[in-house]
Amino acid sequence: MSITPSTPRIDTIETETTHAYNRPTTNYLINGALDFWQRGDGKTLSTSAGTYIADRFRGEAAGSSAYTCTKITDVPNSKFSNAMHVAQVGVGSGYTAFAAQILEASTVAPLIGREVTFSVWARGTNPATLRVRYPDALNSWANRVHLYNEVVTTGSLELDSVTWTRLSVTFTVPEGCVNGMGVILAVVTTGQGDWFDATGFQLETGSSATEFVRAGGTLTGELALCQRYYETCLDVNAPIGSVSTNYAFCQHTGSSNRVMMQSRGSFAVTKRAAPVVQIYSGANANGIGLYNSSTVLLTSTAVSMDTLGIHFITVTTTPTAGTLYACNWAADAEL
Repeated sequence: MSITPSTPRIDTIETETTHAYNRPTTNYLINGALDFWQRGDGKTLSTSAGTYIADRFRGEAAGSSAYTCTKITDVPNSKFSNAMHVAQVGVGSGYTAFAAQILEASTVAPLIGREVTFSVWARGTNPATLRVRYPDALNSWANRVHLYNEVVTTGSLELDSVTWTRLSVTFTVPEGCVNGMGVILAVVTTGQGDWFDATGFQLETGSSATEFVRAGGTLTGELALCQRYYETCLDVNAPIGSVSTNYAFCQHTGSSNRVMMQSRGSFAVTKRAAPVVQIYSGANANGIGLYNSSTVLLTSTAVSMDTLGIHFITVTTTPTAGTLYACNWAADAEL
């Protein structure tokens, strides 16, 4: 197999609205319409940690039963193309599934002391609650979002298994949210096969839910906001581990065990913070590392990067001088 550089992607993102990355114009929740699923559209929710599902959304579970989250296209109206479907696949009753988005402290800061409304379209087999939480330290969400300090929790909000309902709660953002804030849709299930669907997540100033808008104004603007937190060199919505020809290319630097990025090492969007980067083989979804035209795999041990991109990769064995190596990567700067 020979290696030839693939067609470069377009790294310029344009939006119809003007805003800083941390200051959406109307909707403070990124990817509220669930347009982007860069990690893949099928996940099992962890009972011990948050699992990112659609971009910017964490799925969580409380209890010992398993839940799955998948992307569906049965939606409440023409504003949306996608929704999430969360289902209990394990046995037992009285367990809870959560869909949450965490907002950075810098995003929440101008909302302190102001009245805001959190809303979401949902349907399902069981009632839902809307919850808002904040952490003890700045942007520190090591635990599951639903376990942090309470701002508000609604009573049970009835859902129908056929008809979509727009749920909402209005509250004043307290001083405690200076460290950040998480908004949550929670559903307690009673047994295997129970489920809920959701889309159209929105957080806005004011005392009522208004017409849904994307935080980025357009799909390209929304993608740019998502990529500030997570990005791959693959096609959008192709999860890490996919076999892909959208390679990044690198060559031996002269230093014994390093290869320097030659193309597609720059991020499309500057990351929120220095990301965790995973390097893996585009020829073999299970190969973690780089490969050449003979499919010789080099295992990566360290990555030199910053918020702008990847500089070089350290590998376990000395690369062949002048040989072009290919890889895929994922950069994760999520909270």
